[in-house]
Amino acid sequence: MNVLFVLVSKMVRDFRIPSKWPPVFWGLALWTVTAKILSSYCLQTDNGESILYVNDSKRIGESKGVFIRDALTDGRSDEVPVEPIQGLYLKDLASLLAADINGVSYDETGVSTLQNIYDSLEFTPAQRTDREIVSELADRLQMKLRRYIAVLNKSRAAIEELFWRHPNRPSSSAYPCCDVPEKSIVYNEHFGAKISKDFTCDLTPALGRYAFTSGPNLTDVFSSNLKSHPTIKWQYFISTSDIHSEYPAYHFDSGSVCQYEDTRHRDAFLATIQPYSKTVVVIIDHGNSLSETQLFTAKAVGKHLIALLSYYDKVGLIGLSDVVSYPGNENCSKQSIPFATYETKFQFSRFIEALKKSKAPTNHSLGFKHAFRMIKQSVQSSNISEALIIYISRGLLSSLEDAKGVLETIAEGHSMSDIPVVINTCAVIDDGKPLMLEKDFLQDIAEQNFDKYNISLPVQARKGIILPVNSTKHLSLIAVQFYSIFNSSAKNEALFSLPFWDNVGKGVVISMTKPCFYLDDIVGVVGMDLHLSDIVEDVTYFSNYGSTYAFMINKEGHTIMHPSFPRPIIAVEQPMPSDIEHVENVADFYKIRDLMLKNISGNATLEYKTKEPVPNFGKSKLFLISNGVIPFQITYTWQHLADSPYVVVVATIHNSKPVRELKKINIPRQVDLVYHRLDLAEPNKISLCRFFRQMATLDAGVLFLSPSCFHFPFQYLIHDDISHITIQSIMAYITDTTKFLTNPGLKSSSRNDVAVLAQLMPHWRRQFRESSLSKYIIRRYAATPRGVFQMYPGSILEHDFDPTRRSWFWEAVEQAGRVIITGPRLDAGGAGYVVTISQAVYEGQSTGVHQPSDSVAAVAAADVTIGFLFVLLHKAAPICKMSGLRVRCFLMDHRGYLVAHPGLVSPGGNGGPVEQRHVTHGELNIAGDLLNHMGLVRKTLCNSFSDRTIQRFYRFNTSLTSVLTNLVHGEHCIKYQIAAVPGTNLFLGIVNSTCNVTAFCPCNTVDRLCLNCNRMEQNECECPCECPLHVDLCTGKLNTKEMKNPSCPHVIEQSRSIAYESAVLDSFKPCFSLNCEHYTSQSDCFGVRGCEWCQLDSDGESPLKSPFCTQQAKCFNGVLGTQTPYGDSPLDPQPSEDASFRSTPVGPVAGGIMGFFLILAIIIYCYRHHVHRNNHSYLSSVPDTAVRMSQLDNEVDDMDSHEESLPGNNVLLNRQEAVAVPDIGVAISPYRVNTGYRRPPGGDSDHGYSTMTPHEDSEHMPTAEPLLLLLPPDFERRRQPPSLSLPSSSRASSPFPHSHSVSALPHVTILPEQPNRLLAPVTVHMVDIH
Repeated sequence: MNVLFVLVSKMVRDFRIPSKWPPVFWGLALWTVTAKILSSYCLQTDNGESILYVNDSKRIGESKGVFIRDALTDGRSDEVPVEPIQGLYLKDLASLLAADINGVSYDETGVSTLQNIYDSLEFTPAQRTDREIVSELADRLQMKLRRYIAVLNKSRAAIEELFWRHPNRPSSSAYPCCDVPEKSIVYNEHFGAKISKDFTCDLTPALGRYAFTSGPNLTDVFSSNLKSHPTIKWQYFISTSDIHSEYPAYHFDSGSVCQYEDTRHRDAFLATIQPYSKTVVVIIDHGNSLSETQLFTAKAVGKHLIALLSYYDKVGLIGLSDVVSYPGNENCSKQSIPFATYETKFQFSRFIEALKKSKAPTNHSLGFKHAFRMIKQSVQSSNISEALIIYISRGLLSSLEDAKGVLETIAEGHSMSDIPVVINTCAVIDDGKPLMLEKDFLQDIAEQNFDKYNISLPVQARKGIILPVNSTKHLSLIAVQFYSIFNSSAKNEALFSLPFWDNVGKGVVISMTKPCFYLDDIVGVVGMDLHLSDIVEDVTYFSNYGSTYAFMINKEGHTIMHPSFPRPIIAVEQPMPSDIEHVENVADFYKIRDLMLKNISGNATLEYKTKEPVPNFGKSKLFLISNGVIPFQITYTWQHLADSPYVVVVATIHNSKPVRELKKINIPRQVDLVYHRLDLAEPNKISLCRFFRQMATLDAGVLFLSPSCFHFPFQYLIHDDISHITIQSIMAYITDTTKFLTNPGLKSSSRNDVAVLAQLMPHWRRQFRESSLSKYIIRRYAATPRGVFQMYPGSILEHDFDPTRRSWFWEAVEQAGRVIITGPRLDAGGAGYVVTISQAVYEGQSTGVHQPSDSVAAVAAADVTIGFLFVLLHKAAPICKMSGLRVRCFLMDHRGYLVAHPGLVSPGGNGGPVEQRHVTHGELNIAGDLLNHMGLVRKTLCNSFSDRTIQRFYRFNTSLTSVLTNLVHGEHCIKYQIAAVPGTNLFLGIVNSTCNVTAFCPCNTVDRLCLNCNRMEQNECECPCECPLHVDLCTGKLNTKEMKNPSCPHVIEQSRSIAYESAVLDSFKPCFSLNCEHYTSQSDCFGVRGCEWCQLDSDGESPLKSPFCTQQAKCFNGVLGTQTPYGDSPLDPQPSEDASFRSTPVGPVAGGIMGFFLILAIIIYCYRHHVHRNNHSYLSSVPDTAVRMSQLDNEVDDMDSHEESLPGNNVLLNRQEAVAVPDIGVAISPYRVNTGYRRPPGGDSDHGYSTMTPHEDSEHMPTAEPLLLLLPPDFERRRQPPSLSLPSSSRASSPFPHSHSVSALPHVTILPEQPNRLLAPVTVHMVDIH
């Protein structure tokens, strides 16, 4: 009835009916209007909520956000009437802007041309079923793993043979890794470290007399394995005598002193010799009897004990003084013993690190009482056969009589326990301080010497061991001995670990191990680390038309790879395993999960009912159907792998559209297309030129084939030293019409995609030459879902570039039918700040009629200067460029991020455009009012499992048809109007401020942590933020509230750059002349590529007397002589035919006089500096809001660049990845998406909230711009992951996770091309202490 009342109210308000009409006409008019509205909208109340369903095909495409239109919410009654702006209504201005943007998309990107090409092609129904697809994926992976298992068996046989010879020919000459000569190791991209393939080195303490080491014979075996299987990473052998041999030899990068990682592969060793679940309770004494050194040692032992356990082991932890304490949720910790997952290890490690020396003596009995209680409660809830208590203490008693009380408590614990419990003790001692009584006490506990104290025990207790520890060296070797009481029942089969971060090679790997035997005794464990990218390559790069995606789990339900996870090749930290039930997040999915784990193969269909968009991880389409929900079906088809713990799954979301495939077509032999590796191109075939900071060509477009185009993506990725011959074979195969040429490893679908996109190249080249808008356009490009990418003008691209994981591609696919604007971002090619215009192209239809539900065949796009959007905006709304008025115009995207705003291009002040500036920050005075408009915006969230965060973000209703303005209770001295730009993802807003009012909209200036993670109100203003995604340590489940959140569907990757030698770029002529000096007015110069209207002097404040148009490198952001984000020197700009600055010749006499005075000045300066160098202190007056000292604590170590030359005429120096790191001295946007940022589970945040105003913007520092941060070449590979003992930053994933991370948000672009450099605003005062 409420909904009907709203409809009637609207009709009465909008349709003026004469009061003198007869009643019959009243009824007829009412019925007509009602039928008109209900023909397009069907409203139904479900659980008190109004739901909108659309049955008009045109409106389906506009209703992606499941919004109730503002016209139907009776919201206008609270609004100020919309007034025209200089005689024009904002809705008309938005329509004019939409026409211009659509024109750019159709003509410049070639969307209409490409759509016509696809419509002219023939599509056929898909030939393969889901069962055939999943069987192929499983068979390929199974064959690969069996080859690796065969290699592991070969290594094991060699080790066992060497051990048979050991009694007569002991090999005890270890070769420590720290002794490997520095000159013999070189950086290897595949291993991500400096290595030597000539040696096997050992991570070991001093050897015993008969300790077994493999010696050089094992080096030969490992070397042979690597040659036959170059995708293997590390190979190792750990003997039971604690000798750890690794191949290839390396130096662990730990600073100036060579050290090795104590826990490396030790968990795999323990899991292999004891492949069953162990239950352990660790008690750490931190009473007043321990010295600081002893407490430090005790904490280190505890962390090592926990680190050695595997995810299927159970571990409890108790901190003991006069009272007991537990980590995390005390109720959970008291009642059960959780599994030793990565989250548990992290939480426990933080708890141990936080333990402080107590002021009270230790109550030993209390600790054992609680430990036995934990074990008893765990036995009742799970199947446990035995348990181990490890007590780490000094063992000091308040009195000698206390020892009997402790033993009595242990005896009582045994009597109430249903399983045998062993107690091991660790005596922490200081060197040179014998503690006989304490050691005897701890030994009595370990041996459970009840007879000594006349204590009777019905059942004979099993004795444990006592180990004294006086150092933190080789703790892992000691920790393994504590677990020796468990039976070693190794199985003669391969064991696979969960994915983990390789601290040496800086990548995500899986360890595969097998035990080695001598007769029936275990003598060690042999293993190899495999790149996760290699194992999951077919799932990672699974591409299929239609609504189908793939994922992989293990037989315990842990997710190994999923489309919502980032590619392993770009990971920079420890992945957090998640149960597939949480990641899929479909109602009743647990039923499917149980079937997947129990049955070797099968399929099952689940009806999915939701009011949210379908979380299709390949393409988010929204199907709006009646009956109050959105019902559709998902079919899961799975297959278990033999000899390995993995399950491959293919999921298909069923809709009315059948899956189709493009019939094979041929590409003309003569095509304007070359492979993107221009550095290896034949000079006589194409001419090269300099395109800003890139090598390019205008003779043809470039073709790039992403890893998904190849049958073996990982082999393509590791062989980045592609040769000229390989390129020739690829291009010859693509253009071959005889079918006689050998396939160089490409998928057959890739040829079709190349053939279609190549037909667009003539259109791009013509537009480049003839279009009047070419001066604003940087480049044009297109990509297909299978990873084929073409671009003009062409340049070299990163070897592991994947166009389908960029924001411009994902947004175009998710909002098919709309023109998508993404950005601004700093162009990796040197063109300054750009925005991207993209639009999806549908699968071909012979009728040429398409619907938003059609499958996407490609996305066409173009990069334009940020100024070009202002050119279009000023053309549609001239009021936006009028000076002297307190009027601001802005454009924002569907998530509220500003793509055009005066603050993004204002000269000087804010240091240039800022990526990912949100409307809640840039226009905070109206943000609160905007959130109160029903139907305009919805604050939503999703679970990001790749970094364990809950992402909160905004979703604006792009189907808005009305113009919104101030609500009655709004601030009327700040008036605004906002309207959707039809057919795009943009909103046009105009703000008129007649007063200075400061609103409050909290934005975290330290990280992205939300102000209050316990609630989320729709009308509360806050920048997009994130909260930790907590997993219950005891149950391993999310809490009920968080389980209702949808999963973030994908991770968006950042832009990266190619570094060239400056001499190489200087050797090429410019691809085109900038001619910036030809533009004499600001309106003509504004937005032209490579040009900047120079307005301010070098101080950034004083206006120039005669502003002029010049190269961007000379006057970046309108400030003369300022440094660009690329690190260009303003005095030595990029070579160009444009010459705005000309030097004045100086005569020889004047030059001599100047030289004399210069030398004299230098002499005086040096003298004064020498006299006073030790007599001055320097005090910084930089406000804390500029560059925080906490951000400078973790400096990036100087790293050598490791460059490998490529064959042929190769000018590529290195490949540098843009990793945004918040812990380096630079201010980071509080809502900026940053893939180098993550918060481990439970990680704390400094709640650095501040009121963000346009006048007091703590983020926009002119010389501390994050884009000036230049990282070393291999920083992403070498970046240290978060330690188990220290909390680290959280990754800022875009709401629909980069990437890092949700429908993806654009990301910060950092161009690492120069040595490490940080520019910060600093004022230094000299204070003479005399």
